[in-house]
This record gives sequence, structure tokens and C-alpha cells, in this order.
Amino acid sequence: SICAVILLGIATTILTLLHFEIIPQRITLSQAGQLKMFQSSYAVRPKAEALLKHSQIVNSASKPAAHLVVATKDNGNLHWTNGTDHAFLKNGMKLENNKLVVPSSGLYFIYTQVVFREKCNKH
Repeated sequence: SICAVILLGIATTILTLLHFEIIPQRITLSQAGQLKMFQSSYAVRPKAEALLKHSQIVNSASKPAAHLVVATKDNGNLHWTNGTDHAFLKNGMKLENNKLVVPSSGLYFIYTQVVFREKCNKH
């Protein structure tokens, strides 16, 4: 029973020190993956800042990306371009001989959108 009193005293002391912020709190990650820094010691802060920087690099728009549109249609063949509208090539993507050149292996999201344009006769 003396052990129970000692353990209770230690737990109470630790909780009191945490409550009055004598012992600094650590960092936590939110569900969105963003780093939230609460009061932390100087030893923890550099590690937290490095983790935040790594998260920003991984989630940045530095990944290869392309959005191409059809420039012309010649004998049933489509000719792609990135020089109009919202079309672009980013971070190493290239368009060579009407073919998309992907700079690195990996998983890519590929999509297509078909739009028909035709004038209607009013009768």
C-alpha cells in the first residue's frame, strides 16, 4: 500500500508539472498530416521543423505533370500541344513527336476529356 501512495504521488506530480507547463509538451501530427507545434523544448524544435519541411516537399507540386489539348486534326490523327488555354508541361514532362515523354517511373493519374463542338441548324 505504500507503493500505491508513492505511485499516486508521482503521477500527481507529473500531471501537475504538465498542467502548469513546467514540463514542455511535445508535438503532434493532425489528421491532415500537417505538423502542429505546441510548446516544445529546444531539443525537439529542430526535429519538428525538419519534419514539417519534409512534409511540404513531399506534398508540393514538384511532381511531373502534363495537361495537353488537341491543336489540330490531320487525316484522323490528333496533334497535341501545350501552348494554349490551360495546357502545360511541368517538372520534366516533354512532348516530342506528338508523344508524351515521362521523366521518371512511378504512378501517374491519366485522364481524358472529350468535347464535341458542332453548330446546330435552327429549323
